[in-house]
Amino acid sequence: MTNFKTSHKRTPSYHYLPQNTEKNIKIFKSLQYSDIKIFYALKANNYEPMIRKFIEADYGFDIASRQELEYLVSLGADPTKTSFSAPTKLVEDLRYASSVGVRYYAFDTESEARKILANTKNPLLIARTVAKNKDAEFNLSDKFGMTDTYLRYIFTVAKKEKWPLHGITFHVGSQNKSINSWRTALQNIEADINDAQQLGIDIKCINLGGGIPVKYENGVKSVEFYIENIINFVRSIRRRTDIEEFIIEPGRSLSANTMVLLTKVINIKTYKSPQIVVTDLSVFNGLIEPLEHFEYPVYKYGKFSCKNVEKKRFYKIVGLSCDGYDIINRRCLLPADLKIGDYLIIPNAGAYSFVYENFHMRKYPEIIG
Repeated sequence: MTNFKTSHKRTPSYHYLPQNTEKNIKIFKSLQYSDIKIFYALKANNYEPMIRKFIEADYGFDIASRQELEYLVSLGADPTKTSFSAPTKLVEDLRYASSVGVRYYAFDTESEARKILANTKNPLLIARTVAKNKDAEFNLSDKFGMTDTYLRYIFTVAKKEKWPLHGITFHVGSQNKSINSWRTALQNIEADINDAQQLGIDIKCINLGGGIPVKYENGVKSVEFYIENIINFVRSIRRRTDIEEFIIEPGRSLSANTMVLLTKVINIKTYKSPQIVVTDLSVFNGLIEPLEHFEYPVYKYGKFSCKNVEKKRFYKIVGLSCDGYDIINRRCLLPADLKIGDYLIIPNAGAYSFVYENFHMRKYPEIIG
């Protein structure tokens, strides 16, 4: 990353790094060697050259909409290696998914399970249970996942009505730095499996979801560390259960480092404290996660460290929009001689960035009247 150079200085612009896609595929191979299926979370980054590489690597995909599935089919992906993991789905999306051969469907309510059963052929139901997200940058457990009590209720209904309950899934939250989150979640899943077995339900699959963090900053261990530990957790649970199938759904960890974002300084407000650097980027046009209080590191182009710079200062980096929330980084250390016209670089910008222009590849609502 520190060697990034480009002759294309149009800003703001994303720059794809195909070598990092190849590197990521090699790193994640150990999961495949351990018989853990990789279903890439398409919502994180759907850039076609990268997706084609993932298809070549025999990845499956985690999808959240018909539009995402249609896109994958157009690229030659195998729908049978696709999980419709969004816990709530549209009826028309379910019908299309079933028509092209999707089998895996996640749910976290009884009504959603019934919707799946009514609109798909031979589905494999995957019950989504809650997992602790306290160590994640983005908490998903408040919105998604069944409580233990509700899951046991689902087991009783599934047994009574002979649902095709194939597996259980969870998500430790996006950008989760604690490996213990996976350990705890799998311990809870093992207890859930025992509860299901007591009712005569044979759970055959565990979907580990996503959450593997990216090194945006110091203090985050390598992706290899998380993969190695997850593999060990899976080996352990395999020894104690009859689970036949394990799936993992990485998104950020497979895509963040495949793109950097180039932007230009277009104004500096020296009378503010700290000084405000205005860029031609915006959280509303290219980098939305700062709105969720997640700040990316920002560097001067060609100078990825201030360690050897004698004079430096903290700046507030903002976007050019007329919105007061358009703040990219509230306290960013950059050279004190930064000036209008300088270029700034934001590394690891490939995940959950440009996709928000049409998240899940859905269009905005139409205007009527």
